[in-house]
Amino acid sequence: MPDTVHIHEDDLELYSAGHLEPERVPALEAHLSGCQDCQDRVQQCIVPRLEAIRKPHHGEDLHSLSSHSQRGKPR
Repeated sequence: MPDTVHIHEDDLELYSAGHLEPERVPALEAHLSGCQDCQDRVQQCIVPRLEAIRKPHHGEDLHSLSSHSQRGKPR
């Protein structure tokens, strides 16, 4: 049985960031639909980005950031 050819790590990074060339996306997604290994690798690319988004900036949590944006608004 031949070895499965997987998507290159650079392409997975570009895809997960939304920067893969649009004409290459359908083939990559077709491969992903049937390859658990590559699905797992894409998830490994995405999770750190999500965690970075969720981290508060400069010691503030999201609630305090929201409160700051509401202070200048009329009620």
